Amino acid sequence: LPYVRQMAAYRIADLLMVTRLIGEQKAAESYLFNQEVLYDHPDYLAFFKDLYKGKLLEWASQSSGGKLYDAIMTKPNYDSLFHYVMRQELITGREVGELFVVYGLFDWHYEKGIPKTKLLHLLRSAQEKQVHPRLKQITRHFIQDLDKLSPGKPAPTLEALDPMGKSFSLNDFKDKWAVYLVFFSAQNPGTLSELLGTRAFFGPFEKELKVVGICLDCNFTSLHQLV
Repeated sequence: LPYVRQMAAYRIADLLMVTRLIGEQKAAESYLFNQEVLYDHPDYLAFFKDLYKGKLLEWASQSSGGKLYDAIMTKPNYDSLFHYVMRQELITGREVGELFVVYGLFDWHYEKGIPKTKLLHLLRSAQEKQVHPRLKQITRHFIQDLDKLSPGKPAPTLEALDPMGKSFSLNDFKDKWAVYLVFFSAQNPGTLSELLGTRAFFGPFEKELKVVGICLDCNFTSLHQLV
């Protein structure tokens, strides 16, 4: 019942805001001030995102927003950014400010393009300061989304041991074959089936492509038992 009440409250708040029956400041004061940040409640987060959408960029674009713009685009500095944000009347508390910064930076990045290196620096700095584990998780997901390998990006250096205990590196395959990595686990034999299936699928192309299985938790005994 409390969850349903919260759901209805934030959906109504969103509707009131969209139809301009309630102002942004009143919405923040009524639905966020002195209340817990509900990181796992989708209706709360939808209301939160709608309330603050575009605000970070808007504030930085104002004549008084030069320091905010500099803290994001010129010389990225999370402490300066957060200090500026916390001075805004629309921000009702520290946790609200922290969540606002994370969503605001991501909105700005996709709307106008904060350079990825600067955005990653700010998000990592934010994560170091955050206390709530769920907020840290949200920030980590954003970082992982930005930092994941994209097609055409060089793979990181990877060194491992083969089943005979001999060291090898991805660099050993450089300029010889394309490499398809499959990660598997001794705790989940089903992932070994995926590796074997992948090797069979790419078998006809073995002269051009090598399938390499990387076990995440094997010792030599468990590896040979699997194989």
